[in-house]
Amino acid sequence: MTALCIVWLLFAAIFFVSLLVHGFVNNPPNLFDYLIRYGKSRARYKPGKFTPFERFDLPKRFFTHFYIVAVIWNGMLFAFHVRSLFYRVTPPDWFVRLLDAVRGPTTAFGDGAELSIVLAQLLMLLHVTIRLYECFFVSVFSNATINLLQYAFGLVYYVMVGVTLICEGPDMRSKDAYLTIKQLLDQWRCHHVFGVIFFLWASFHHYRSHVILSMLRKDKTGHLVRTTHSIPHGDWFEFVSCPHYLAEVLIYFSLALTMGGCHMTWWAVVIYVFFCQCLAGILMHEYYMHLFPTYPRLRRAIIPFTF
Repeated sequence: MTALCIVWLLFAAIFFVSLLVHGFVNNPPNLFDYLIRYGKSRARYKPGKFTPFERFDLPKRFFTHFYIVAVIWNGMLFAFHVRSLFYRVTPPDWFVRLLDAVRGPTTAFGDGAELSIVLAQLLMLLHVTIRLYECFFVSVFSNATINLLQYAFGLVYYVMVGVTLICEGPDMRSKDAYLTIKQLLDQWRCHHVFGVIFFLWASFHHYRSHVILSMLRKDKTGHLVRTTHSIPHGDWFEFVSCPHYLAEVLIYFSLALTMGGCHMTWWAVVIYVFFCQCLAGILMHEYYMHLFPTYPRLRRAIIPFTF
């Protein structure tokens, strides 16, 4: 088990426990509520509940910073990997030391590891690039906030994700890692194809969900007319309150599928993302139920017909 696997499982455990506390403790401490909530999920509370902590608030539109960091960092890691595979260029010493600190003693991958990792990196880079595009050109941010801890974690999160993707891959310093493009493409297997198709399907619904949310605040010509919240309809919103959270989980699952299910540390990331999105989803679902008396009662938070 890699060091990163332990870290991701710890994060997953924190969110799982938080989910249990939220579900079974009637009056959790204000600090707990403050730390797990952001954006509109805080709006259901009376003014003053979070006043002692609001000095640490930042605009939710700072989410954009996460994806700027994610595109730059994951693009750089992808370049390191491709250069090592095709040109035998060893990554910088600082990065080699970082990998040595987090990677396991052996890789769980067999033949075809290079294509699995390259594809997963490329898909992750595509994912964060789409999210950055959405932040600039699709999303309509209100005056909602996030706390400083959430902001700091968001900046670190995609750095950890990028390193996690390659922590169980082939050693970039090995001269045996050298490949031609033809040799790389010859490694393809069915799970690569299924993983990419699954990723594109989940990403479409992820993007579609954000478009639907943004159009609630625009008129038919695309001009901003409001920043208040409305009941979303269409696509997966007919089944769950937070289809973008569901799609996020499926995107991370698709990367595990792309890598043939062999990347054990990545499964820890999938578990973390699942519990994280479940917690965020139930908070948003409760907000909708509280705000709109006519909210569709058959909708669930994040998993259709279940949760």
